[in-house]
Amino acid sequence: MEIYPPLGIKQIKNDTLAHILLTRISALHPSSNKTEPLLKEALKIYETSRNQTPGMLVLAYERGSYAQMMGFLEFADRASRSVCRGMWEIKERRLARPRPSLAAQQKNGELMRDGDENIWDNRDFSVVISCERSSQRPFEETFRVGATSGENWAKGFSAVERLVEHFLTLTTSKIQSRSTSYQSNPYPRGQNSNDRIHTGGSGVPLHHATSRNCDYYYLAGLP
Repeated sequence: MEIYPPLGIKQIKNDTLAHILLTRISALHPSSNKTEPLLKEALKIYETSRNQTPGMLVLAYERGSYAQMMGFLEFADRASRSVCRGMWEIKERRLARPRPSLAAQQKNGELMRDGDENIWDNRDFSVVISCERSSQRPFEETFRVGATSGENWAKGFSAVERLVEHFLTLTTSKIQSRSTSYQSNPYPRGQNSNDRIHTGGSGVPLHHATSRNCDYYYLAGLP
């Protein structure tokens, strides 16, 4: 995490090289202040491609560079359907979930769906030089943390993230609804602010009321 940013890796290279650092980043460094900027930087290429490709196509058409238009379209398709894009979107959500301040600032991108086709795996696993024998596994595999994630992983956990967000939305709406109901009527059914009975001896005002099968106890007059 200290070495990767100073390397000055360009946006398009992040799609092929960022997996070396980010594959398990949300599990290994969930509380680090450097994790979230690294994920945002890795996701920047996909937003840039989505925003700039239409303009590049128009420019190529106006200049008569028709051969380049197919290259722009292929690049945009590889970026939008990149397996790394799906993986980093999941990890950004995992990172933001326990941190409300970060979740509020997060601009959620699109998660993968099971029906998505032609997913591109643009990762380069051969960039790390391997001097091992051909009968041995490549050196790059020796420092992988767990199994290699891929298209099925991204699609599966994208579905999980959608379920989590759905349940969180339901839970939040119920809490807000109960809070609003309590503020409008803070006393239980059949009770009001003047319906209090004071006890003697202890000096602590205690109200005891029974509504159907529920007992309500209220301490009143406390500072």
